[in-house]
Amino acid sequence: LIYPNPASTKITIIIPDEYRNEYFVSYIYDQNGTLIYSSNNEKEIDINGLTIGTYTIKVKVGKSYNTQTIIKL
Repeated sequence: LIYPNPASTKITIIIPDEYRNEYFVSYIYDQNGTLIYSSNNEKEIDINGLTIGTYTIKVKVGKSYNTQTIIKL
């Protein structure tokens, strides 16, 4: 779960309980598919530096991936 969406300053990543103690990686891509941000085990991501628009966030936990569109206000 990634919230709030849309967001203007930060987003929060909630990892399901069964994966709570696992390492995870987050990637944010722009509309062209270019990787613009990545982080390790970061549950709050500052998005102040992003321009207003639509982005894709991909979170890898263990062998599972979750992809979601986020909107920066």
